[in-house]
Amino acid sequence: MVKRVVFRLITDDEAGRVKVFSSGFPKLAAAGFTLLEMMITLVILSILVTMAIPAFTISTKNQRLASAAGNLIAELNYARSEAVREGRKIMVSSINSTCCGVNNGEWGTRGYGSWADTSPAPSGDGIFTFGADTILRQIDSVGPNVTATARDTVNNPVNTVIFYSDGTTNTSFTISVCDDRANEDGKYVDVLASGVVVALTTATAAGMGRNCTAVGH
Repeated sequence: MVKRVVFRLITDDEAGRVKVFSSGFPKLAAAGFTLLEMMITLVILSILVTMAIPAFTISTKNQRLASAAGNLIAELNYARSEAVREGRKIMVSSINSTCCGVNNGEWGTRGYGSWADTSPAPSGDGIFTFGADTILRQIDSVGPNVTATARDTVNNPVNTVIFYSDGTTNTSFTISVCDDRANEDGKYVDVLASGVVVALTTATAAGMGRNCTAVGH
């Protein structure tokens, strides 16, 4: 073992001589990891990453569904409030190539929009006329890899809901907001004939026959 030798000079007062003392200290080993330790650390890290990725993916999908359902609720409530404020019919419809019309109840692929039924004057005809009726707001899509399908109480597709000046609607229906997972992962928005818009729990939606599997997802 290699030692470091330190010399100290101490004066002997009695003899007037100088004495030399030495002390040795062992050389400390350099800190670091062995190859085996590094391999073990990498294996543990890979296991942790493998466990974290699925949880992150599920969290991201849940957030997309919650955001899509929240945006639908906000748009429907906006249309209802505008109908009451302006004292006229306001529609919310699924979007096709000319904005708002027949799309088999699918509000997700192309989105949805709010519009005022102003043509023909003064009260409209309940049908969107491109270039004549007034588009208030338009949402291009509910989100990536997310669908939103509207069905009434007998499972017919709903392409348009009418909000009247008293806040009521022409129909009651449920929008199922889904992705590529099983039905328990869906979000559900219920529109009552009174015009009230609520978010349904999965259990309540299932009791009404509403789930993502039932609408083809």
